[in-house]
Amino acid sequence: MPLAEKLHQESDPGRWEIPLFVSQAFFLTTTDHAGNPHLEPVTRLFPLPGPPPLVGLVLAEKTLARRHLAKSKEFVVNLVPATLALAFWQSGEPTRTGLERIGRLGLTLEPSRKVAPPRIAECQAHLECRVTERKPLPGAVLYVAEIVETGVGRDVAWGTLRERFKALAPLLWLKEEEEYFCEPKAPRRAR
Repeated sequence: MPLAEKLHQESDPGRWEIPLFVSQAFFLTTTDHAGNPHLEPVTRLFPLPGPPPLVGLVLAEKTLARRHLAKSKEFVVNLVPATLALAFWQSGEPTRTGLERIGRLGLTLEPSRKVAPPRIAECQAHLECRVTERKPLPGAVLYVAEIVETGVGRDVAWGTLRERFKALAPLLWLKEEEEYFCEPKAPRRAR
């Protein structure tokens, strides 16, 4: 698109949410001190340079997952496919936690290979992680974690890059001001 056809949009560098910033949707699984599983929707996850392979994760201070990570230091990133858009949206409702939330969403837990928190069976890709660093931010915490194990479904592991991406079918998430939109076929909704 030529420069003359683009519209300028103001953004506030002090805000987390940058207008028209698209991110990927993930289910984060953690466990409490007694080993009970917990699931939270997250979109602030990004790769970091390694070795070892690292990810950065930002969690708001008020989240239950942040309290779990203060003790356990382990989590699993489960890549949410587009077919689970409604479950992703509903997983953010604060009315239920733990197994009740996971069961109500129709999700199935399966054991991880190297960390205590479980994987979500309906997700095609998983990153098992251990926290190596923690940095407080205003209203949030940044975690740096080493990826200690990965897992992908058979359809994602084989085929051309295009075939593998289609099998992965990642759910994308867009936030602008107080409007959220996830695709495909999930309703646009203001929080």
